[in-house]
Amino acid sequence: IHHEVFPGNTVDPKTLKPMNDYLRKKFHVGRVIFIGDRAFGRKPSLQYLDRNEYVTAVYRWDQPYRGILMNSVFTDDRYLKDLDIYAMEVDVKWNTDGMGRGEIKRTRNRRAVAVYSKEREDIADIDEKVSAVRTIMASGRKGKDLVNALGKLGSFTNSSGTKLNDRKIDTMKKLAGRYMIVTDTDLPVADIVKGYKDLWKIERSFRTIKSFLEIRPVFHRKEERIEAHVFVCVLSLLISRLFEKAMNEEMTISVISDMLSELKAIPVRVPEGTITLRSESGNVRKILDQMKIPYPGRILDSVPT
Repeated sequence: IHHEVFPGNTVDPKTLKPMNDYLRKKFHVGRVIFIGDRAFGRKPSLQYLDRNEYVTAVYRWDQPYRGILMNSVFTDDRYLKDLDIYAMEVDVKWNTDGMGRGEIKRTRNRRAVAVYSKEREDIADIDEKVSAVRTIMASGRKGKDLVNALGKLGSFTNSSGTKLNDRKIDTMKKLAGRYMIVTDTDLPVADIVKGYKDLWKIERSFRTIKSFLEIRPVFHRKEERIEAHVFVCVLSLLISRLFEKAMNEEMTISVISDMLSELKAIPVRVPEGTITLRSESGNVRKILDQMKIPYPGRILDSVPT
């Protein structure tokens, strides 16, 4: 329903207030529940969110969340069948250092939900990465060469890359598949988790706009041209979603685009001149029928000699 362009160096939490104010004023929305990812789970963002209604993830490596998640026991009665996930409300002692009296009071409305997903618990992936680290460490590389070779895998080792960080690896395994959601709403736990899980639809839209629609690089300098470029990409995203919805969410726009490319215009020379024929495609016909778009005629045009 709306998009906004912020300067490239704007961190996500800084967009909260202006967008919240805009939505309320422009669309006369009475109740807004903000759904956010981990970027909004830090203390300053939570302090702002406490003035509104929200559901957001927090950084599971931060304390006290890490300790709570590692020690949480997810029994069968915590299983949410419809979501294929375990979830339960937990107690958290909030960090109120430096807060005013009103801010501290608002933290009392916070609720924390610990979540465990077997689907996301990829212990095998951690073991595979540890094995890759061992191989690199045994290669004879030293110093910067070793650190560079490890790259992101360096998080599994000490700072010099010469020894596995067994304590951190153990923590990774205990946190695997676990995360925490914070909210100040009165929604049931299942609705809180579902609201957060639905965030994947927004994340998929961002992936689409960055990859399939190629919003970057932006070959513009003037602000109004950058805004126009983003507008065209967002409009394209809307059209993409309409196509997917028409196909009952059975295909992504990438698949739909590939299928539509099967429709070709073929120039054919005949004694009277050149005619343009269209190719035949069952996939294209199916998509156009769903979109209620007429299929092109067999002969598109003819040019006499």
